[in-house]
Amino acid sequence: MKPLKLHLGCRDRIWKGFVNVDYVPYSKEVKKVNLNKYPLPWKTSSVDYIHCEHLLVFLRDPPGFLHELHRICKPN
Repeated sequence: MKPLKLHLGCRDRIWKGFVNVDYVPYSKEVKKVNLNKYPLPWKTSSVDYIHCEHLLVFLRDPPGFLHELHRICKPN
């Protein structure tokens, strides 16, 4: 099974092999998700890798967001 890798808050930086996610769909390769609404649209323990940078400052509830990231990440 192919690993599920998320690039959260990607804007227009599209990474191959990742699900590129942002609130604004900058292109057809970007999945539109409001990262301020929980639960996030991924199942518990389903994500292998998450990348986000310069994103927490834009969120209403950074601790809640980090809790959600922990929920969706696979163990270890």
